[in-house]
Formats: sequence, C-alpha cells, structure tokens
Amino acid sequence: MTIEDATSYLKRPNKDGNSTYNHLVNIIEHILIQQEGKNIKKGQEIINNEFDNIESISKRIKTQNSSSTNNDQTIFFNEEETKDIQNHTDKVLTLFGKKPVQVVNVDEEEKVEEKEEIVIDPTKVVDIISNVQLLKSVGIDLGDHEWNLLQYSCIELVKQHSKITNPRFFGKIYGVENNYFIVETELEEYPDLKAEREAAIAANAENAENEENEENEENKVIIPPEIDEKMEQPGSGCNKRVYYVCQNLYESQWSMLPWLTPDAIKKSRECHTLFTGNLKSIVSGRISFPGNENLFLRCIIERILCSTIISPINYYKKPEEENLDDPFALECNEEFSSINKEEHHELSGWVHSRGHLRLEGRQNKYIKPETDEENKE
Repeated sequence: MTIEDATSYLKRPNKDGNSTYNHLVNIIEHILIQQEGKNIKKGQEIINNEFDNIESISKRIKTQNSSSTNNDQTIFFNEEETKDIQNHTDKVLTLFGKKPVQVVNVDEEEKVEEKEEIVIDPTKVVDIISNVQLLKSVGIDLGDHEWNLLQYSCIELVKQHSKITNPRFFGKIYGVENNYFIVETELEEYPDLKAEREAAIAANAENAENEENEENEENKVIIPPEIDEKMEQPGSGCNKRVYYVCQNLYESQWSMLPWLTPDAIKKSRECHTLFTGNLKSIVSGRISFPGNENLFLRCIIERILCSTIISPINYYKKPEEENLDDPFALECNEEFSSINKEEHHELSGWVHSRGHLRLEGRQNKYIKPETDEENKE
C-alpha cells in the first residue's frame, strides 16, 4: 500500500463526516498548542504528559466533534405531550382573563372568530381574597396559589351561571380521586319542577305524534323523575340555597348539585363512606342510597350547614312581617352593636342561624295537603 492509498483510506469519513486522518491531525495540533511558548525542558515534560494522556485527549476531541454535530440536528417532540402542554397553557390564560395564542395556518381561508367577552356583575362574584386573612387566622389555608386560582374560577362561575345571587364560598371537601370546591348561592328565579316535568311530557307526546320525530331520538326531551310530594320546593327550606361544585380550578367547569329530597337526607345519615371525587359515581356501602355522589354530597353539605353555622345571640332578628313560605327567614338586627365578652363567652350567647334539619329530612314540618273528599266532609 502506497502513502497515497494509506492517506486516502484514513481520510474516509463516517456517517457524521469525521475521519481517522482528521482526528489524528487534531490530536497533534492539540499537543503542539500545549507546547507552544515553552522551553525544551518544559516541552519535554509536556510531551511525556500528553503521551500518557493521549487516550483522554482523543476522547475529549471526539466529544467536542459529536456535540458540535448534534447542535445541527433536528429535535423532535412528542405531539401528544405538546398538545397537552398547549391545552393546559390555554386553560391558565383563559382562567386569568387572557386570550390564548391561536396559531392559524396561512393556507386556511377560514378566519378564527373571536368570542365576545361576557360582561358579568361583580356583585355575583365571591370575594375570596378579602376573606383569606380571616380564614388564615383560624388555621384554614389552601395556599396563595390555590386562593388566586379559586378567585378567578369564581369569575367563570358567574359566566356559566348568570342567575346566581348572594354567593359565598362554602369550602373544600377532599376526595379520593378529586377534591370539591363548593360555592353557595341563591337564584334570582327558582324553577317550578312540576311545571318543567309536565312540559317535558307534553313535548314528548307532540313528538310521538309526528312519524318523522319517532325515529329521531335527538328530538326526545328527557323527562325529569317524579317529584316526591314531601320534597321542599326550590327556594324554600333545604332547597332555598343552591350549591355549585368545581373539581379542577384550571378547567373551571362548575356543576350544580341536585335538589334535596327527605328520603335522600335520611339515607345519608346511615351512609359512612369516603367521597371519590366523581359526581357520577355510585355511593358504596350497605345502604342503598337513592342517587349518585352528587346528591350524597349535597346531603352532607346541608347537614353540615344546619349543625355548624352559628351567630351571636341577637345578631339576627325575625322580620316584622312574618313570611309563611320561609318561617326561618332572618334579617340583621340594626340594634346589635358588638360582641359582649361576658355574654358571648358562654355557649348560651350563641345560636344557630340556619333552620333545624328535622328527622323527617325537612326544615319545615310536612303537612299533608287536604284532598277534595276531605274538604267535602
């Protein structure tokens, strides 16, 4: 083999463009650079040291060449992970009132329509931040980050359910899979459940008469279940207040809990189970509960409220005009000045400010309506 053949053989590059010839040249240049400017004696010492470390020099030069080559390579990302990160970023931006960045291809002719901003009433938004210091003083703290998320999430609650009034943050209930953030509200106008059920039945009857609609299941209206005659109607008793639940503050999807029935409250007293964090899950245990976890959660909330909400005596008073529909109606007593240490130091200085939950599962005693035959007698 001639010198020319040997040189051409050593100059053959690999897949990264590096060759043995160039690598040897780089090693020699490295040794000469280290020796430059030194005297012969010191240079001799350097040469001996470089000879002992020639393997490490070769490895260092290979690493430098490979790193410079990798910088030119294309980096590939997992598309599913990228979409998840983008969706999470969009949710956070939307929650904090900022518009997500929308990437539109140049080839697409359709323009992205901007959603109109919903104007909300600030009095319907729960003021979380102003109550944080008070809650912290009694040992209740969710962390500054979660408090801020909850405040912005309450704004989304008003956008989704604009008919609410007098909102109040009830609390956070921990579950096995998810947690529940709960807000207590009232409604500007309460629904008539009997009228809604009759309207749904009538709508389905009209659709059944039309042959075209019989085959189309989408036109069928879901008929609400039969209403328990002992149930307190929305806007009175246990159903005076409405509760909304959110499981993920980033998504801020608020769900309304169902109306209470006496049977559900009585059965909930016999159920002893943990919340799963899924509103649609079945309530496990030896008792057959008449509903899913959303109804069970609503029963637990009502039992907590009727047992734990107290106020200083004489802080509230009954209105001058008696309300027959709501015998537990109260109004603030203007004559109440401040808490007296001597009077309110004892338990006798405090009273329950919510209606008592009776054994029958109602706040108001059930009185069976008289029938026409009883009226004739």
